Amino acid sequence: MRFLLRGPVQRWWLARKGQAFSEQYTRSLLEASRILMDKKPAPAPPLRRMGAPVPSSIVFIADITWEDYYLIPELEKICPVHSLNLHPHIKDASFAEQRRQIVPVLRDYVDRIKNVDPSLVFLYLKPQFLSEEIFQIIRRQFSCPLVGLSLDDQTHFIDYHLFAEQNYGHWARFFDINLTNGHKTLDWYYSRQLPVYYMPQGVRRFDNLDIPKSIDEFRHEMTFLGAMKAERKQLIDDLAARGVSVTCFGSGWPNSRWVDDANSVFRSSMINLGMGTSVPMSRLTCTKGRDFECPGVGSCYLTQFNWELVQHYELGKEILCYSSLEELVEIYSYYRSRPGECLKIAQAAWRRSIACHTWEKRFRNFFAWLA
Repeated sequence: MRFLLRGPVQRWWLARKGQAFSEQYTRSLLEASRILMDKKPAPAPPLRRMGAPVPSSIVFIADITWEDYYLIPELEKICPVHSLNLHPHIKDASFAEQRRQIVPVLRDYVDRIKNVDPSLVFLYLKPQFLSEEIFQIIRRQFSCPLVGLSLDDQTHFIDYHLFAEQNYGHWARFFDINLTNGHKTLDWYYSRQLPVYYMPQGVRRFDNLDIPKSIDEFRHEMTFLGAMKAERKQLIDDLAARGVSVTCFGSGWPNSRWVDDANSVFRSSMINLGMGTSVPMSRLTCTKGRDFECPGVGSCYLTQFNWELVQHYELGKEILCYSSLEELVEIYSYYRSRPGECLKIAQAAWRRSIACHTWEKRFRNFFAWLA
């Protein structure tokens, strides 16, 4: 597949898959809305409440990659967190073996913390990793509410027959409450009488960072941080063909490398480029962690327009958005000679993020609601 899917053939294949995804996704949204309009669904099962606005402790189980850097430190500002990182146990396993390897690791972990009495258990795993045995192990050990964290509902909730075992909707009923980051997919839960709470991604407040103060901090004109993928390379190449140079950081890009400190790239760039599509070669967008991480450290962020972003930022003042390649070039052409305006946007993004979008605030609001 890697040998055959290159260049124009790869772009054609991705566009075909993206179109199939878009059609099935939009049909599913319309069907959920019709269910809610035609008849009122039966009430959801009684929600298992936490009992206190602040948990005494939390157990956090996940395939941890970014969470221990961005999310868990924010939870630890609220209460003690006992975390199980499954990543070292499954990263080198074959796809078929990954689910099987999780079960003994989880069983050993809950046995080691059997004296811990948490207020909540968080389980954040892709649907292909979930199994009934995982839920049985957790339920036998803990009587507190079990929270499912889902940040990819758009591509994971229903079975698209495009991705391997991506059907989070099947497993959502096993949780006491589901956290979703998408307004657009809430009706999938409502139409199935599944308990759900809307909570978008957040930012971590770093003690060593303050509001940016000067354009002298800018060392790059426009940057993109992320691994090279076909659709990303296509955009970078299209920009280069129009005379727009983007400095890329991340694996796969020529003359680039992995970046240990993403914040240093964000803050040293006059403009940070974002790409918000949820599926390659598709026009569908979704909120991403980068939509909060980048503005959240005080940087000028330019990404694809997504109607959910306007619920979190004031466009043109706290974040910039483009809807086409031509519009991207327009915005870049205007702001490249106005670094002072980029600084103002970065400062406004910082103030908004620290006031409204930290993971700590997200979770405190959720805990108060769940109590």
